[in-house]
Amino acid sequence: MAYNTQIGKRPPGHGQNWFELSAMVKTIVIAPRDVSVLSESSLKIRARQCVDYCCRIRASQDESAFSRMRDVAHAQGIEPPVPKFGIRSTRSCVNRLCSDRWWLPALRKHFVRAAEAAARECGAVRSGAGLYVSNQALEVRRERKLRNRSLMLEWIAVNEDGEWFLLAELVEHSVSNPILRRTEMMIRARGCEEYARRYGHSARFLTVTTPSRFHAYDRLSGRCNARFANLTPREGQVWLCKTWASVRTRISRLGLNLYGVRIAEPHHDGTPHWHILLFGSPDDIETACIEIKKYFLRDAGTEPGALKHRVTIIELDPSKGSAAGYLAKYIAKNIDGYRVGKDFEDSEFGRDAFETAERVEAWASIWGIRQFQFIGNPSITVHRELRRISHSVSDPRLELARQAADAGDWCAEVEAQGGMRAHQGIVALYKEQNAGENIYGDPPTERVRGVQTKCLIIITRQHIWFFVWAGFEAAPWTCVNNYTGHRSRIFNSEVLPSPRQGHQWLSDSS
Repeated sequence: MAYNTQIGKRPPGHGQNWFELSAMVKTIVIAPRDVSVLSESSLKIRARQCVDYCCRIRASQDESAFSRMRDVAHAQGIEPPVPKFGIRSTRSCVNRLCSDRWWLPALRKHFVRAAEAAARECGAVRSGAGLYVSNQALEVRRERKLRNRSLMLEWIAVNEDGEWFLLAELVEHSVSNPILRRTEMMIRARGCEEYARRYGHSARFLTVTTPSRFHAYDRLSGRCNARFANLTPREGQVWLCKTWASVRTRISRLGLNLYGVRIAEPHHDGTPHWHILLFGSPDDIETACIEIKKYFLRDAGTEPGALKHRVTIIELDPSKGSAAGYLAKYIAKNIDGYRVGKDFEDSEFGRDAFETAERVEAWASIWGIRQFQFIGNPSITVHRELRRISHSVSDPRLELARQAADAGDWCAEVEAQGGMRAHQGIVALYKEQNAGENIYGDPPTERVRGVQTKCLIIITRQHIWFFVWAGFEAAPWTCVNNYTGHRSRIFNSEVLPSPRQGHQWLSDSS
């Protein structure tokens, strides 16, 4: 959805005459009046007003109540919840529209994106101004991360045995930690390369980008792109995903077996582009590259520079270097900038990627862009559950996968799972039904409890967790904090275990 942040159509090459400057002033002052509502207190007031209005509509018991409540959401620029058979009922959609817990995040996301879209159109998002994101959006992101961090230091997770941990401590031991996230990504990328070498597969490194109408500014000249159609980075990502979906369908029909990883990262003005590392047999990968180029050039393929820049393909020679090593800088640049060096998108200041990685993270968060996605690989969730198992198991294939996961050998784990492109791995997730509906009245969903094969089930999540804050009983946040037993004993400081005991439990992975 394009944000209506401007009166009329912006003339090309704005900023070079009075009429173009007038259009910029209208963009900032007149049109996005509500964009200034960015403070948390203002958003809470707006959310409360929307909830009150929707509650009055529901109380009227009119047949068109749900339609009128959806109109309220559309008036705020927000897509309302839609009923889905077996997943979400009309009643649960109405409950969402009458809840602060749904309205506040939705309003926050909308206003931040609208403000960022306006800033991007006015030239505040580009090299020399605000790389990848505007400086204002970066400050908002920093404030929210600090607020989230302070909350994590005040909340603790407690199980039915009275064991407890600071929520901030658990976050540091999860893939939310950039170091652990980067390490896991590199383990999987290296495993893909080892698998390719074992089977004599070739590697190609592709870079695909969007048509010129998605690009706001030229990096070298710093001028506005005359073909820019006021499209947001989110819309650019949707275009890339849809085009890639068509490519995947074509590849599947041709019976090509490919695997690898794709990385979404921003140009200097926030426009997304993808880097794709593909592995496959020499014949398969050559055919795939032809199809990828054909599909990505279907849209505006004759515009200037499309043939040269829309799709670039590099054949990686194993004798000249590692494919995973080639990908490492792109992974690190989009996580924490570890040992990347200068960020070449920052042509004005030439800052280190260690500094600009924060802006990349803010860009992905604001526009809701998935940065990393592995292609044709086994489930990473199964890998993480296998690492929770600290003892040997009787099933030989499950034991092979467990040992490989414990050693960080992704190639061996893929082999134990049946190889790349296996439609169903030998080891799968074991899930159980949640008890009861959630706060909106949705049907019970499933939650992960462990892993399973055809003849064995291993429970990896044995405890039931809930959250408490400053000695008060917590509201149920997620499917894991549904413990309904007697909790009063954990609030006694004499009963709470020491942090050292908490660490011991964490290392045991019980």
